[in-house]
Amino acid sequence: MRLRRRNVLKLLSYSAAGLAATGLRTRSASAKTTVIERDVCVIGGGSAGTYSAVAVKDAGKSVVVLERKQRLGGHTETYVDPATGIPTDIGVVVFHNLPVVTDYFARFNVPIIQLPGNAFASTNVNFDFRTGQIQNFAGPSQAETGAALGAYFGYLQQLKATYFDLDSSFNLPNPVPPDLTMRFKDFVAKYGFGPMVRTAFQFGQGTGDILNMPAVYLLKVFSSQVVSSIFGGSFMVCPLGNSTIYEAATQLLGDDVVFGADVLHVDRDKKGVTVTVETPHGRYVVKAKKLVVTAPPTQDTLCGFDLDASEASTFGRLRSNHYYTGLLKLEGVPAGLSVTNGKNSSLYNLPDLPGLYGINPTRVPGVWNVKFGSTVPLSEFDVKATIVSQIRRLSDATYFPTRPRVLDIVTFSAHTPFELNVRGDEIAQGFYGKMNALQGHNRTYYTGATFQSHDSSLIWQYTKSTVLPLILA
Repeated sequence: MRLRRRNVLKLLSYSAAGLAATGLRTRSASAKTTVIERDVCVIGGGSAGTYSAVAVKDAGKSVVVLERKQRLGGHTETYVDPATGIPTDIGVVVFHNLPVVTDYFARFNVPIIQLPGNAFASTNVNFDFRTGQIQNFAGPSQAETGAALGAYFGYLQQLKATYFDLDSSFNLPNPVPPDLTMRFKDFVAKYGFGPMVRTAFQFGQGTGDILNMPAVYLLKVFSSQVVSSIFGGSFMVCPLGNSTIYEAATQLLGDDVVFGADVLHVDRDKKGVTVTVETPHGRYVVKAKKLVVTAPPTQDTLCGFDLDASEASTFGRLRSNHYYTGLLKLEGVPAGLSVTNGKNSSLYNLPDLPGLYGINPTRVPGVWNVKFGSTVPLSEFDVKATIVSQIRRLSDATYFPTRPRVLDIVTFSAHTPFELNVRGDEIAQGFYGKMNALQGHNRTYYTGATFQSHDSSLIWQYTKSTVLPLILA
């Protein structure tokens, strides 16, 4: 893996500590060092990491979570409007009505309810955000979309009966069915699923250029469970805000969470695992029997790990998409109006990326949710500037008597890296078999979106059924 400047500095920092141990003092090395001993060390306090830590603690084993941010929850973020007290979720918005979900919320006595049928009701109009012009394409009818979704759901059920359940994991059959490795646009054309592509695009926000992605990634993120929840109207939400579950978990875990933790080095041998991290409050050295990695296994995450050849060659193949979301205070946009990005001349009228997926009203008057996707990394400054300029560009007297503008970016979050992926030919050559074979290798276990999908409910289910039995053994 190539090292970025930040990673080089991390390694130099760790090297400085090593020199200090031999008698050469540095300011960093002279800071307080806290030693923590646990059965299990979890890197990453997002959806997978928090669930894993709670389950390990409930099983009677000791655990510590190392989280880079100052809170648990990862992509689950809730903004509470100070004027109205209304919570608005960005990132993770809904859950599935599955036992693993309802049991987890019940564990903390946190309420979860079925999403009200009118929760996202709004008037929708299609604009090309790059030109600011309204788009007059005739999308598929509701009946056509429903029929395509039904056929697509039937395909996934047949796949499950013939091979395996894609909702459960990336444990793909060998050989991998060609349907899974072909480009999604070829897969859609093969089976006539075109009318549901725009729906899949909106549910697959952050998945990048979906038409040219290997189909398996869309079949995972736009899963049979998602389609089932659409048909059944069974999506679930926490009325207090989805972050409430992580606030409760933070209280439970207490001192078993180290916030602001930047992993410097990881050593693994037959005796156990040693993880060295830097925090605003000093250096920590964690000694554990097992390591659980739930953060995306990118070169940033794994910098400082004592990776062997199989780990480095496998994780080094992963590429990333990028996703950004936030809340905007807008002027000139009518209340209750959603604006979806689209393009008259493109296949399935999908918009160009990098770009907005659209803006959607929230329950807070004057505040809209915005989502932005890219196949290349962008600075937060550039994303914000693009959002502001493209909303300002919207022009149509019917919908915007006055030119829209952004009064304030109320909150903003970069969910990047997002949807780690490899090429279709690499999948066909057994990439996911090699990646799954790393479970337990060098006392290290993995869970999270890279090993499952960007779906908290299914991540919890995968963690419970596949990873926890290995960790707790």
